[in-house]
Amino acid sequence: MKKLIFPILLMLVGFTMNAQKFSAAGFLGYNVPAGGGLGEGANQIDVDGGLTYGIDAMYYLNEDDPKLGVGIFYLASILAGVGDDVEAYGLTSFGVKGIYHMKTEGFSPFGGLGLGLSSLETPTITFTDVDGNTQTSGGQTSKGLAIVPQIGIAFGSFQIAVDYIVPTINSIEDFELDGGVGSTIISLGWRQKF
Repeated sequence: MKKLIFPILLMLVGFTMNAQKFSAAGFLGYNVPAGGGLGEGANQIDVDGGLTYGIDAMYYLNEDDPKLGVGIFYLASILAGVGDDVEAYGLTSFGVKGIYHMKTEGFSPFGGLGLGLSSLETPTITFTDVDGNTQTSGGQTSKGLAIVPQIGIAFGSFQIAVDYIVPTINSIEDFELDGGVGSTIISLGWRQKF
């Protein structure tokens, strides 16, 4: 009897894992910065765009009809500012995410919403303060709230999505930006269900 307990437990665990629908996705995309904190003004940063990569992992709430999922996400962008010098900024976001697929197989539109934290990492910045003095700020990290709505279409496991990081970062340690910094991300990805 003892010899049967382990295989039976193993089968039950395997059945439970198969009954619960999980998925993981990885993607690569292009990032278009957005927000009032961008530009060539005294209290703005000048970035043009860059590459983004990310992952998410989802658990589907209804195993018989896996349309609604909850999980975690991570986005990382490298933004380039091209002016007198080429400067690289990092914009990362991570947190919890919900996603809803219209269909479970084949062609399916989907939408999602991520909530969490966002951070902007800057190179050394030279800026002009309100008194007209030139100031230099070393590389800084500024944190803010990450609100990330998403829409897309899936063709089986292949997906095309547009994410929007709502501009919420309004300062970089030594100076206040004229507005927030966020981005629009257009990406191609692959979602694997297991």
